[in-house]
Amino acid sequence: MVIIMPRPKPFVTAVVVCLAAATLAVVAALMLSRAVIGSTVPSKAAVAPPTGRKLKWDFSRGLSATAMGWPLGTSNGPWLIDGPGELEIVLPDGRKGTFAFAGIEVRQEGGLVRTVGVLAAAEQLEPACQRARGLLDAWGLSGHQSLNAWYEKRRRDGLGDRDTEGPNWADRFDHDQPFPRVGVAVLTTYRSDIPWCVQWNVIFARSASTPPVRSHATDPSE
Repeated sequence: MVIIMPRPKPFVTAVVVCLAAATLAVVAALMLSRAVIGSTVPSKAAVAPPTGRKLKWDFSRGLSATAMGWPLGTSNGPWLIDGPGELEIVLPDGRKGTFAFAGIEVRQEGGLVRTVGVLAAAEQLEPACQRARGLLDAWGLSGHQSLNAWYEKRRRDGLGDRDTEGPNWADRFDHDQPFPRVGVAVLTTYRSDIPWCVQWNVIFARSASTPPVRSHATDPSE
């Protein structure tokens, strides 16, 4: 499932805004303000200043990175967009929705958008699961059964330090699924007050540079 692979340089990502509400977050390398969670991204990562609280991306008209305002020239990215904000997005297959975000990461290849990763604000387990369930429904994804089982395990075992499968949950991609592919994940921040972040990602086409799911969101002070 999506998003964001181990990278050579640490990078501070994601403003932690305590929200208690629902929608479908990722994986991956974002820079926000206030309390932060960190991750790693390539050294040439560039952070774009917020262009407004609301973004509208209609990929049913094509995947041109220039058309969506790509600011990084020929670089593949990542293009990092600060939140909080609201993203209205339409996929090439007609699926669409409007979602709150704390940060967004976009990657392109050959002038075409390849991946979009959207990170929600960090929150407690219950609202994070509600958000993930809402995203599964919004994108027409299965995964409720595994999410519910993971939720019960996290309620029982906390962060699950002894869990051989790790603490996070991710809706697994079906490799036969046509593009674009949407995936949802709940990632730990390892913070006791707001221990979970929901991330959702869109992969528009198969690519050698398509990043995998990020393992967790870490506190940069660790």
